[in-house]
Amino acid sequence: MTHKEFLNELQKSCHADHHQCASLLNALIKLMAQAAIDQIPVTIPGLGTFNSHKHPEYIQEDHLTGQQTLYPPRISYRMQPYNPQTDHEEGSIEQELAEYANLDVEVTDKFIRSLADTVVNHLHKHDEVEI
Repeated sequence: MTHKEFLNELQKSCHADHHQCASLLNALIKLMAQAAIDQIPVTIPGLGTFNSHKHPEYIQEDHLTGQQTLYPPRISYRMQPYNPQTDHEEGSIEQELAEYANLDVEVTDKFIRSLADTVVNHLHKHDEVEI
């Protein structure tokens, strides 16, 4: 599933107009990117908690040619799936997203829940989801 297909399905699921849904998704991506840089976990209720891991730059040498390649630093996420029996929704992202997007928390809550439901439904079908 491409980003565009995901966005269209998400828009239908949360009953938001396309512009508002795209703005919320972009805001979520920016907030998660900043949280990754700051190494702050991000919890998306119904989906899981994303923990970032910084990988330093490194140089790899080809032993046959002696050529060196510099790989830049990067940040990756590891997701701990949401477990309704053990996880609490404290520290989730709805309030921060509402403030960032200048929207009501009810709107962002509905968006986040639709996002989680959409992703989980596609993962159960063994689909790849691109956000």
